[in-house]
Amino acid sequence: MFASRHEILHDPPWYVFSKRMVAGKARWEYCGSYETTNVGNIDAEEFKGFPRNTRWGGLISESMSRTQPVYVKMRVRIGLRKLRETVTESRVDREADIIFESKKGERKGVQVTSEDVIRALSAGEEQPNILRMRCVGYDHAFVDDLKRDIEANAPDVGPAKKKQRESIKESTEELEGVSSQEQVSGVGRSNRERKPRIMAHDEEMSEDDW
Repeated sequence: MFASRHEILHDPPWYVFSKRMVAGKARWEYCGSYETTNVGNIDAEEFKGFPRNTRWGGLISESMSRTQPVYVKMRVRIGLRKLRETVTESRVDREADIIFESKKGERKGVQVTSEDVIRALSAGEEQPNILRMRCVGYDHAFVDDLKRDIEANAPDVGPAKKKQRESIKESTEELEGVSSQEQVSGVGRSNRERKPRIMAHDEEMSEDDW
């Protein structure tokens, strides 16, 4: 996976969910428990070999969330270089704080375009990480708990109940849509006494996204 979110390198395993569209609706498919390792960076030459319509441009140029500070700081550094200003850690932190405090739609702090980001990555000025993901388990107990929670919370709406139950059954069956090769034993309920760490595979890029 191409991503620079180093929090997922620590405190494994992480429960991975992948977003996919089914009949026009978003479905989050449980893909198992994973450990991740940082195995390098995407250098300029490698980045140039990928399609120009990569989502990295929008991901970084529109970043403003405290939950993903690494991308906000990339945005700031790219913007400061564009303005030919000195890039220092303290300046980047100050500019990032301005972006964190802004509301969606506000144009506060350093502004960059998607093309600015693509140029910076193509020049090697910023190099996102390459993370290797290794499946270490498939938590069947977790999936069973999700099924029970969904079914228990489904309201009884008379004639529509049957249709709703069918929809629930479809959703929970999708949680088990991982091939038997990916279902590695060893992660059971004992590992779930603490809150599972969730990784949503949507914004970060797999090789197929390039």
